[in-house]
Order: sequence, then C-alpha cells, then structure tokens
Amino acid sequence: MTGPVRYVGRLGLAATVAAMVASAAVVPVAAQVRVVATTGWPQFQGSPRHPGDDPAEKSVTRANVGQLRVAWTAALPSTSINSEVVVTGGAAYAGSGDGVTALNAATGASLWQATLPGAVLGTPSVQDGLVLVAISEGTARRHKGFVVALNATTGATVWMRSVGNLGVPSLASSTTVTTTGDRAYVTLASGQVEALGIKHGFKVWMSAVLPGCAVSQPSVAHGLVVVGGGGTDVSALHASDGTVAWHDALGPGCGESSANWLPAISQGTVYAGLLSGAAALNLASGAVVWQDTSVTGLFFPLSVTGNAVIVGPDGGDSLAALRRSDGSVLWQSALAGQVAGTATFGDLSWGIHQPGGNDQAVAFSRFTGHRVFASTPFSNTDTQGFPPTVVAGRVYVNLGDRVVCLALPASG
Repeated sequence: MTGPVRYVGRLGLAATVAAMVASAAVVPVAAQVRVVATTGWPQFQGSPRHPGDDPAEKSVTRANVGQLRVAWTAALPSTSINSEVVVTGGAAYAGSGDGVTALNAATGASLWQATLPGAVLGTPSVQDGLVLVAISEGTARRHKGFVVALNATTGATVWMRSVGNLGVPSLASSTTVTTTGDRAYVTLASGQVEALGIKHGFKVWMSAVLPGCAVSQPSVAHGLVVVGGGGTDVSALHASDGTVAWHDALGPGCGESSANWLPAISQGTVYAGLLSGAAALNLASGAVVWQDTSVTGLFFPLSVTGNAVIVGPDGGDSLAALRRSDGSVLWQSALAGQVAGTATFGDLSWGIHQPGGNDQAVAFSRFTGHRVFASTPFSNTDTQGFPPTVVAGRVYVNLGDRVVCLALPASG
C-alpha cells in the first residue's frame, strides 16, 4: 500500500478515574433521559448506514455557497483529531481528548462539557436523548475500552460499560459507536464486533473473530451489521445474534488502520473501498455487483449519492466519482493538497482540503467534481481531515483545537 494511512486513532492517552473504571459497572443515572429527535447529522457520516449523504439538506447551494462567512468559533478543551462534528436537536457535539463538548449549534455557546475516564476514540453518536462515545483507558500496553452514554441535554453519565475481554486491549483504534434505535455497536481490537443495548449498555452479543487484518467500525441496515477488513475483506453479521451472514474476500494485502475501511450502505447495496479499487456488494447475499480497480486505495469516508460513489483515492491528492451501477469513473479532480474523504449535502460534496499545512472547507459539485467554494485557510492541530457537516445553512468544521461554524447571512 502506498501513500499515507490516515485516520489512525490514539489509545490510552487520558488520565484514569480509578473508582469509575475499576468497578466496570453501570454508573448511576445522574439525570433522566429526555428523548429528542435525531434528525440532522446525528452520527458519523449521517446514519447507521454511514452513506455520507443527505440529499434533503439543500440549504447551502451553488448559488449561495460563496456567501458563507465565519459565524462563530468555539475552543475545545483538548485536541480532537478523530471526530466529525455531529449536529442534531439544535446542538453540535465533538469528542476531544478525554471528553465530549456540546455547543449551541446557532451561536457556539457551550451547553456542557463532560470529562471521561479515558481518551475518546471517535465521533459521538446521538440517539434518543443519549450521546454515546467509545473511550480507551490505560497505557499503550494495557488499555481497556468502554462505551459511555451521556444525557444529551446535560452531559451527565447515564451508563458506562466495559467492552471486550478483561485484561486485553479491547477497542479498535479510532472506533466510533454506531447506533440504531435499540443497539450500540463497536469494533474490538480482536477483530470482533460487540452489540450493546442502547438503554442500559448490557452486552447483547459478541461476534466471532472476523476475516481481515483491521476490522472497521460497523454499518447497519436491514438486520445486517457490515464491516470492512483491511481493504481486502467485507463481512456481514446478523444483527439479531452476531452470527456471520456472508463474507467476501476481495483481494490480497493488508491495510494498516481499521478506521480506513468503513463500508457505506445505500439502497440494498454495500460500497467498500479497497486497497485496489472499490466494490459494490448485494447487502442481502454478499454477491459482488461490481469490482473496479481503476482508482486505487479508496480511503473512507465514502459518500454515496444518487448516482455516484465519491471517494478520496490513496494519497488524498484527488477526488473521484464512480458510477453506482458499474463502478466506472464519472469524474476525477486533481488537487494541490489532500482531501481524505467527503460528505454530500444536497448537490454539494464537502471535504477538508489540506494545502501547505492548513485546512480549508471546500465544496465540489457532486455531478462534475468542479470546486465551487473554498473557505479562508485555517491553521490546524494535526487533524485527520474529517468532512464538514452542513445543517440548516451552517457548515461545521473540526479544526482540532476548535470548531468553526460558517453560516449564510440569513442564518448567521
């Protein structure tokens, strides 16, 4: 594999709160859970399917994108390199260091900050009044993984559960919790997937060890839990009990970071970036619909739109769109600097362009790949280039040490 491997997370960097961790038990409920709507962009790449596409979000268009200006900037308490900004229910959430920050989505004012007994590994997931995150506690040689559920209104801990086997490194690097209405799913360093009940955090099942050297976080749809493995394997589990429904071995080799190979699910098809190209698989059976090698090393996050799969190839110095029906290249755009991955809102695909050590929020036509907007460059703190999030006329960008919100005049 050539080019840089991106999205490699940190493990065991935060201090331990010994009393909480040693018990490895449910933390008493500090506040009642208030059920809130999970519209907007409530988890990584938008939903449990991780399609990276919201066709209904048309507030920012080619006609008005040039009017975006910085509306507010909110400092994060510690560095955030592995978190998208999720936005739902009038709040924006980001994980950083050993905590989660909730901000007023319109003004950037702090709503709450929760400090946790371990390093937050990925993007928060907001589901039915809860904010769920995966954390790792301990040292690099001996660390333990937990899933924590926070009250979305107050930040109070509702429950905390250990995952994996005691005494061994338990969470895959950069893992993000995937949530549905009744389950939370995480990937373990052992190459297994664990399912927990979302209301109480109790383990529902743990899968067998899955093929592939670096198993991704799960994508979930239609009763199946789908993971990629090292850019070579894709497996589907039954959501009811974690047994294997199907598995495809799609090529040799081994990608280095489990976070790179997250599949996206759309309209009954699984789209997976591989070490050598990309593949489309039937969700129900795992049958290969197409496999294309014309664009190599497809890093996540993929963005699956109405007619295309938009990808950031190996090295990150271009974007490409593959036709959903057969994988042929619709367009490819060369860039002077890396764009790791995209998310699409309406007719615009968004990414973080990283020229010369700075970050820019950039927007491209999803139909042609032509760039139609680039923000003023921002200094960053070694972020991993997660795509911006667009909700209700505002664009949210995680710059590592702060969240910046760009807004249209009417919404700023």
